[in-house]
Amino acid sequence: MTNTDFINEIEKYMSKNILSQKNPIASIKNEDKILITSESFASDKSLAEINLISGEILSGVPNKEYKLHLEIYKKRPKESAILHSALEATTTCSIVGKTVYPMLDDMAQIVGPSAKTACIKTKTHQGCVKNILKKMKGRQAALISENGAICCASNLDDASVVAIVLEKGCKTAVESFAIGGGKKINDLECRLMHFVYTLKYSKQNEKNR
Repeated sequence: MTNTDFINEIEKYMSKNILSQKNPIASIKNEDKILITSESFASDKSLAEINLISGEILSGVPNKEYKLHLEIYKKRPKESAILHSALEATTTCSIVGKTVYPMLDDMAQIVGPSAKTACIKTKTHQGCVKNILKKMKGRQAALISENGAICCASNLDDASVVAIVLEKGCKTAVESFAIGGGKKINDLECRLMHFVYTLKYSKQNEKNR
């Protein structure tokens, strides 16, 4: 994906409110480098390029979340795209701070057995990163306390699908809470659905290469 293509994709997700209008955060991995939005992307459409191995900033001024993205790519090598969802229900659930459990099959399949909230009010940045990675284990997303959610996948389109499905799951959770609660899918069943979906999707990706 070229820089221009990446910028166009980010603008598309901003127009759909998947990414924040004020500070859109997204990145893609390309072999040993990552391309990430800058702190000033909303005003000047600038990007930054970073060496994945050394963490050296090769060009531009990256968003302050770039170290988190680097760690995710290192710990989860199958992921090649990350975005920070700013969708309404997702942000609401991140403010509440409770775990969102799937009530719909697509959330269980695509996001995972739940969406946990990672607290980022730690003393060190490394502690924050470690907490987020822990909450993302076995999942494609995690809610970030009072700050939406971080979603990842093998490409940018799929990461946006994770964000959309998570938003649907969060909206269902919010609405069900308003009427006294809903019935969540059994945890074991959720894990099985996510495993089967991930396995099937991985095989499909291999065929498409």
